[in-house]
Amino acid sequence: MAKLYNLEYLEEISAGDKEFIKDMLLDFVNQTPQTLAEIETQIKQAEWYELYKIIHKFIPSFEYVGAENVRAELRIVEHCAKTSTDVDKIIPIINKVKEFCTEIISELKTDFNL
Repeated sequence: MAKLYNLEYLEEISAGDKEFIKDMLLDFVNQTPQTLAEIETQIKQAEWYELYKIIHKFIPSFEYVGAENVRAELRIVEHCAKTSTDVDKIIPIINKVKEFCTEIISELKTDFNL
């Protein structure tokens, strides 16, 4: 089965430093659930600009784990939140992102003993 992540970018920026890569993955595993909770709070409160700021900071996390599809989805949310347009698109996308995050976190924990 194909992995949900691709560590080429982390390998490149760390020059193959396994400890650095593990630290970055640990940060992703530990911080993502908290960020997702913050996202849900902003959506429930319809605080679109606050949501935009959170999403904007969240997007690079998916570059680190090579999840380009998620980055693309979050860019849509980022735009909708920043402009307060098409906000009805946000919840379905975030639900897909949450599902993906649950799966990738589980995979990373298993593969890297996190």
